Amino acid sequence: MDNDKAIGWIDNEVPPPTLLVSPINNRINNGDNGESNQQRNEIILSVFYQDLKIGIAYYNRLESNIYLCQSWEDDNFSCLHLIKQQTNPKVIIIPSRMPQRFVDSIQRNSNCFGPENINSDEEKKNELVTDFYFARFSDFTYESSKNRLLNIKLSTCNSNNSLVKLKFLQNIIDFDNIEMIRAIGGLLSYLSKHVLLDEFDSLENLLINEICPIPLDQYLLLENNDLYSLQIFSNKNHPSFYSKGNSKEGLSLFALFDKTKTSMGKKLLKTWFMRPSRNRNIIEERQSLIEYFSLQENQSIKSELQDYLKNIKDLRIIINRIFSSQNPLKDFISIYKTFHFFVKIKLLINSKNPTLPFLKNVKDLYPNELVNIYQKFENIFCFDQDDRVSIKEGFNDKLDHLRNVYLSMDQILTQHGKQERVKLQNISWVSSFHLVYYPQLGCLICIPVDNTLSISKQINIPTLKFTFKTTNYLYFQNEKTKELDDFFGDIHNDILDIHSKIERDFIDEIIANGKSIIDIINFSSQLDCVLSLSSAIKSYDLVRPTISSEVQVIDIKDGRHLIQEQVTDNFIPNDTINHSNKPIIIVSGPNQSGKSIYIKQVALIVFLAQIGSFVPASKATISIFDKIYTRITSRESNSVSESSFMIDCKQISLMTRFSTNKSLFIIDEYGKGTNPLDGISLLYGFIVFLLSKETTTKTFICTHFYEFFELLANSKELLEKVLFNTMDYLLPNNNQNNQHFQIDNLEKIFYKSNEFIPFYKLKEGVSNSSFGMICAKNAGISSDIIERAYEIMEHQKQFKTIECSKFKPIPLNQNQIEKYNNLLDFFEQFDPNKDNIQHLFNILNK
Repeated sequence: MDNDKAIGWIDNEVPPPTLLVSPINNRINNGDNGESNQQRNEIILSVFYQDLKIGIAYYNRLESNIYLCQSWEDDNFSCLHLIKQQTNPKVIIIPSRMPQRFVDSIQRNSNCFGPENINSDEEKKNELVTDFYFARFSDFTYESSKNRLLNIKLSTCNSNNSLVKLKFLQNIIDFDNIEMIRAIGGLLSYLSKHVLLDEFDSLENLLINEICPIPLDQYLLLENNDLYSLQIFSNKNHPSFYSKGNSKEGLSLFALFDKTKTSMGKKLLKTWFMRPSRNRNIIEERQSLIEYFSLQENQSIKSELQDYLKNIKDLRIIINRIFSSQNPLKDFISIYKTFHFFVKIKLLINSKNPTLPFLKNVKDLYPNELVNIYQKFENIFCFDQDDRVSIKEGFNDKLDHLRNVYLSMDQILTQHGKQERVKLQNISWVSSFHLVYYPQLGCLICIPVDNTLSISKQINIPTLKFTFKTTNYLYFQNEKTKELDDFFGDIHNDILDIHSKIERDFIDEIIANGKSIIDIINFSSQLDCVLSLSSAIKSYDLVRPTISSEVQVIDIKDGRHLIQEQVTDNFIPNDTINHSNKPIIIVSGPNQSGKSIYIKQVALIVFLAQIGSFVPASKATISIFDKIYTRITSRESNSVSESSFMIDCKQISLMTRFSTNKSLFIIDEYGKGTNPLDGISLLYGFIVFLLSKETTTKTFICTHFYEFFELLANSKELLEKVLFNTMDYLLPNNNQNNQHFQIDNLEKIFYKSNEFIPFYKLKEGVSNSSFGMICAKNAGISSDIIERAYEIMEHQKQFKTIECSKFKPIPLNQNQIEKYNNLLDFFEQFDPNKDNIQHLFNILNK
């Protein structure tokens, strides 16, 4: 029978199992398990800038949360760029009348469009680019913005009364932050026009789970380039063809610490890494939690909690989805499992009588309202092994009656079909006869098409009324089918209507308790992050750092670089001794001796300490810093017409303009991209500038400018504020270290022995050579080139004019050239089916 698009059956055919259990499962079981497949959250960001203050608000469509902040802004618009790099917004909304320099700054790497052509290019939807939307300035007025804010539906506030909602919002939002409120207004105006697609939708139908302020002054700030240079994050293109355009985390600090079990835990941990805290209470609370779960006696509870967390879904996303009536029953499974396993988490934590405030709070996170919802889950719904959802028998008498009739339909149709078949037994071409039922169409008589007769004859059957034809069947009605229609009615849709009513009432109860649900998800996310960080302690041999109340304290015993430790067999730890009167530390030493690794190691330990994590050291005392600036790597781009040296200078410029006495500078070989005299002068001027400030910023510098030390030696005042460190090494065939040799002989000694034995150990002092020739030799540069370089270097040391005509010519290896030519000839003439390969070995052995 041609019934691919029908729900029905013939004679004794068994109805589809999904139809017997729950007819509506056919329309709801095609979704996911509550987790989004999106690789990139759809972020819509709105900004308003006026009088050196910027207001920012952005909407996370996946979580249905609004985040907002207001800050004083500088000409570099660093606050805006920080939020932009951390959120990677799909759309940035800005009022039409803004200063041009602001528009130029925010417009970098963005696409421009206006109301007339938004989303006109279908390809833009698949690109990870940011669109730039010019909105009307009137959308950003303060009063209209405030009114829009009062019209949205909040999961955390059940009242629709404007005064009640205003009082609730005043506990979250400072309405005196005018620029921030105007940014929210522009955002909500955009959402009402371009996100709420139904023409009857309004802001009352936009469900917002949470409104979250972002206090930027409470975070350790790092630019995107700093995160890249320190390898805190490392995105790589996904190797799978089917995940083209997505990325995965490469070897990075975040990848080492990410042992999270939930999607929302992973997002929160990434937020912690992007925004380390400056709040000592938050840092020490996380440390205490991590320490608690690292204790040997708590390993079993930790393991159990992680197993339970695997079943916790991000209900913030699910609430937003079921509010829009997308896939409700499938999401019910996720909500039910989340409640079920959160109860296990709560009972397990309470059984240990915790004393830490975060863990003690779990007892208040599952109120009676959620207990009632969980009990209703068990009373109303049943779940089979395939995660299909149906409503239990006995919950609704009318639904039970309709389902019983529906399930008996096969028997009824078979019985009446036999009776009706007798009436047509005299028609010879009717080979078979069926009574069938189709939702909305009702009961029909179905007769196969006889290809030997004309259709006009077949549709003219006495007592039958022809209705329609398919490829293989003709469908009719008669008095019996009408009688059956009156008996069954629109039974399928009646069942669906009752199902939908039960679903909707249940959804309304879930949404009404949105705040309590969000609280348990936030707790689960934080617990997941803490357990993830505690798992790293044993894996990487970490210790709890002491957070100092003083400024610029970095005192580390046996510090290690975690990422470098993963790719080397024996990592040599180094100390960082705190000298309060020497805020600038200059590290010198040969190439490949570990200078860059050391200064990055210091930055990463400070970074981890402010996340609240334990750190790779045997002991550490760290102050709280407000910013980490790095000059390590120059990220060049074809889209920016700037040299690497210009990029370096811009990084140094940011340091000098926006740093404080609580900032940390990490500088690796500044000045190397230009004339050596200019580079030395710039580095010296930079240090003099730092030391001239009332309080010098804590600074770690690596350099190969050894002439630079002679400049510093001329000023006793400068020397008193600078700590000189170097990386130790051993000369070949000697038991002495570097301090017993003159600079004129060191390079030759190293080169002639063809050895380089760095200790990778920091000590006080100054190195007197970089041993660049040895580095070149190890990199595989021809010995002829290195010999010539030594000849030129000797002339320079003796202040002689370099006359190339007096140098010995670089010898050409004729035998090697002849060998390569013979190999080329061999491969051009070689036939693998005929020729002997022995000739190739003869050539290679010459």
